[in-house]
Amino acid sequence: MSLETHIAGSEDRLIDGLHFAGRNTASYLVNRRDATFHPSSASNFKPSGVRLMRWSLADQAGWLDGNSVRLIFTLNNLAPAPTQGQAAATNAIWPITDTPAGMFRCLRILGGGSEVENLEDYGRVHQMFSLLLPTNVRMNSVIEGWSGDNTAIAADEPTENVSAIFAQASRTVCVQLLSPFLSQGKYIPMSMMPLTLELELDELAAA
Repeated sequence: MSLETHIAGSEDRLIDGLHFAGRNTASYLVNRRDATFHPSSASNFKPSGVRLMRWSLADQAGWLDGNSVRLIFTLNNLAPAPTQGQAAATNAIWPITDTPAGMFRCLRILGGGSEVENLEDYGRVHQMFSLLLPTNVRMNSVIEGWSGDNTAIAADEPTENVSAIFAQASRTVCVQLLSPFLSQGKYIPMSMMPLTLELELDELAAA
């Protein structure tokens, strides 16, 4: 079959940017809601104390969109405040990774009691994949992750100008988990496959 014959038998359509017709709908999708799950292992975590974070994700009839999962927590700098004569940035935390995911050593996901995935050296792997992202996507990830006053973020090295977390200060940060299971594109039935997420703080992390 020649190319001309193949093209003649194909259906002509507008590209998405010029197509204003209504999209297909699904009557069985009746709502979309945000859900918050608190850790069941503890409420405060630090390298010298409880390091294992555990969440149980379950619902009677809901479905989980894995790409929407975010880990949000408050990062506290417990270092002593600078004394008189010391610079304000003394004992401050200066982020050097694209997201706070660099603080974690391991990610483990259980589905229905069975291990689905176990990612070791999680912080290192997360940063490696982040370095391979397009520049604009990486910049958005840095801004979403570290928050704060990041108006001076540079395109070539997004973490260079991320504002520090000063001693005795705190900041709410956000992490989009790097997980093949959560990013596979299919909705997960929470009633049939309740999930357990486990994250372990690295020994060198400051939280």
